[in-house]
Amino acid sequence: MLPKVISRRRILLALSLALGFSGLISCVENAPEISQEELYLRGFIKQFGVPADKHSWSMSSQVEAEINLSGRPGGVATFYTDAPMAPGSQILARTNMSGGVGNVCFDVEPGTERVYVKITDDDGTTVWSGLAYNENGKIRISDTRSRAGECQVTAEALDYSVMRVTDNNLAKMKPYVGQNKTWEALLTELGNQEVDPVDSKVEMPIPNLYALNNFDFSQKTPEFTNLDIIPIVYSYINVDGEEERGIFGNQSDMNIYGGEDNITRYYFKDRILDPDVTMTVRSDGPVTLDMMWRTTEGEMYWGYYYYDPEDEAELYADPKKFFDEVPKYVVFRRNSIDPEHSISGNNGLMEYRYCANWSQHPDVYNPNQQHEGDHVIKDEWENLVSSHAKTISTNIKYFRPSIIRSTSIKLVYFGEDGKGDSSYDFPAGTRIGFFYGSMDNKEKFYLGNAKLNYYLFHYHIHTMSEYTPDEDPSNHSIFAAKYRYNGSNYVGFEEGGGDNDLNDLVFRIHNTWPPEVDLTPKDIPLAQPKEWIVACEDYGSFDDYDFNDIILKLSHVGGTNELAIKPLACGGTLTSFVYFGGTADSQLIGEIHDMLNMPRGVVAGVGGGSPDIDFSNVATYTYEVDPESSITDIKDRLYFHTEHPDGRDEGTWIGTETSGDKTLRAPQMLLLPTGWCWPVERRHIIDAYSRFKNWSGNPGENADWVNHIENPDYVYKRID
Repeated sequence: MLPKVISRRRILLALSLALGFSGLISCVENAPEISQEELYLRGFIKQFGVPADKHSWSMSSQVEAEINLSGRPGGVATFYTDAPMAPGSQILARTNMSGGVGNVCFDVEPGTERVYVKITDDDGTTVWSGLAYNENGKIRISDTRSRAGECQVTAEALDYSVMRVTDNNLAKMKPYVGQNKTWEALLTELGNQEVDPVDSKVEMPIPNLYALNNFDFSQKTPEFTNLDIIPIVYSYINVDGEEERGIFGNQSDMNIYGGEDNITRYYFKDRILDPDVTMTVRSDGPVTLDMMWRTTEGEMYWGYYYYDPEDEAELYADPKKFFDEVPKYVVFRRNSIDPEHSISGNNGLMEYRYCANWSQHPDVYNPNQQHEGDHVIKDEWENLVSSHAKTISTNIKYFRPSIIRSTSIKLVYFGEDGKGDSSYDFPAGTRIGFFYGSMDNKEKFYLGNAKLNYYLFHYHIHTMSEYTPDEDPSNHSIFAAKYRYNGSNYVGFEEGGGDNDLNDLVFRIHNTWPPEVDLTPKDIPLAQPKEWIVACEDYGSFDDYDFNDIILKLSHVGGTNELAIKPLACGGTLTSFVYFGGTADSQLIGEIHDMLNMPRGVVAGVGGGSPDIDFSNVATYTYEVDPESSITDIKDRLYFHTEHPDGRDEGTWIGTETSGDKTLRAPQMLLLPTGWCWPVERRHIIDAYSRFKNWSGNPGENADWVNHIENPDYVYKRID
C-alpha cells in the first residue's frame, strides 16, 4: 500500500550533497539543509529559466462533445483522431446514445481543431459520419441536412430521348422474361415469327420523366476527408503497411489483377454483387444520399424512381410496363441546362480544401511529395493548382488528406402513385432505384437493374479481360453496384466509358437496408485507442534533465472504463516503483526495470549505447477507471517511488502534488502525445527540442514544441 503523500514533505540532505551538486567539497558545519526538490528546481531554472506559474506540464486538452440527432434510435458515437480507415487513426472516445442524444468528455492534443465522428445505430449501420469542429473546448453535432424553408418541390415533365428496343420485339419477348432467356436464344426459339432484327432500336421520349423544381441543393454533407473514399476508388494501406487496390479501384490507374476490370471481378467471376441496386426504405422517414465521389463527363443526368414492393414482380415481368409507367425524377440535370446543379464540371456540388482554400476541381490532387509526409511548407498548399500536383493513386503512403464538403440530397416522395404533394418522408418498405443517361449519346440510358437494361436496351458489357459471361441476362448490362463498406451503404455507377470501374459516381445512402454483401477488406487497419506518453525525471542527478528515467504509455478511450499502462523505457539507474490509484489506495504495478525485464540499475530503451527493449515479453497492465475521467485525471493518479542513491530506506515520491508552498514548481512528470520521442541518455530535453524551454515559461504560445525536433540524433528511435 502506498503511504499517503504529504504535500509539504521535505527530504533533507547534508550540505556536502548540496555542495557536491555544484562540484565543490566542504566540511562546513551547521550548513543549511537543502531538499532534493529545491536542488532539482534550482538546476531546472538554470537550464530552462523560470517555469510558468501553475503549469500543468500536460499536452492534453479536454473537450466536451454534445450530440443531438433527435428522432434517431439508440446507437454508439465514436470519436477518432482521423478517418477510421486512415493509417494511424486512434479512438478518442465512445459513448452510447439514446434517442439520438449523447455526450462525452475526452482529451485531445493542444491545437486540435477537428475530430472525426462516426455514429452508428444498434446494428452497426452508419447514420452520421464526418468531421466535427472543436470550438473553445466544445464539440456540437446535430443533423444540419434538414431542408431550410417550406418551399414545396414540384415535378415538371422532361423531354429527353433514348434509343430503345422496338415495341414489337418487347411484345414478343415478354412471355420469356421470367425464364431468363437471352435475346439470342429468344430469337432462335421464335424462328420464323415476324421479329425485328435484334439490333433494331427506335428513338423515343422517356415516359414519365420529371425534373424537380425547387429542389434543395444547398444542404451539405458533414465535412469528410478523401480517406473516407479512396479505399474504395483508389487504394489503401493494409495492416502490414502495404498498398492494396481499393475495392473499386480504377483499372486504368492501378493496372493489376491481370487486366480484369471491376465488373469482371465482382459479377462474372466472384459472383458476389447483386446486379440490381434497388434499395428498400428501412423506416418511415427521409432517404438521404451523400455524394462521395464523381468523375462523370459530358451532358449527363441522374435521378431516381420508386414503387410499391407489392408491384415489383409484375413490373419486373414486363420491362416495357416498368419503363412506361414508373415515374422517374431527375435530380442532377444536363450541364448546359443547369450547370450549377449538374454532376459534371466545376461547380459547388463537391469541393475540396487543401489548406486554407476551397477548390471546385472535379478531381482530388495532392502536392508533389518531397518530404515523405512532412507538410511544413504552407505556401505549397495555399497556392496549390492542378499543374503542381499528382493524383492520389501515387505515393498514397505519404498522402495528406484533403477535406471535402459535398452535396447531401433528400429524395422527394410524391405519394404511392407519384401524383401527390411532395414530402421527404418515404413509407418503410418502399423500393427505390436509380437511373442516369447521356444527352451526348442516347444509347446511354441505364436503369439500376441489369435485367431491365438488357431487355429494354439490349446492352452488352465488353470487359477488359475479354471474359465471356454466361447466358444469364442478369450478367449483362451492368452499370451500377450496391455494397456495404465499413458500416455504410454505398451505390456506385459506371457511365459506360469502357473501363467498367463502377466508381464514376458514388453515393453513401442512409435509411435503407444494408446490402447483403459487405466488401470491407479484412486487412484494413483498425483504429486503436488514443495513446499518451508519461515521461519522468527522477532525483538521481541534476545534470541531464532528459525525461527518460521512467517512460510509460497510457491508452484510454474517453467514455469507457478501461485504462492500459505499458512500460516503454527505464533511463534511470535508480530503483523506481510505479503505482496507480490515489494517495492512499494506490496499487503497486511494479519496479520499472523489472517490468521491462531488465536488471535493476541498468538503463535501457534510451539510446546512447543502452540496450533496446524486447517488447514481446513486456506486459501491459489494465485498470478500471471512471468513464468520465480525462487522461489528465488519470495521469494525476500515477505515482513513482524512487530509492535514494545512498541506499536509505526513505525515497522520493514523484507525483503531481506540489511539495512546499512555493508557486514555482519544476516538472518531474510530463504528459505528451504518443508520437513523442524521448531524448537519448544524458541529453537535455532542449538539446532535441529547443522549444521546450519556451513552453516551460509560456505554455499557451508554444504548445507545438513536441513537433519540432532540432537534432534527430538526440532522440531515441522508438521501437515500441
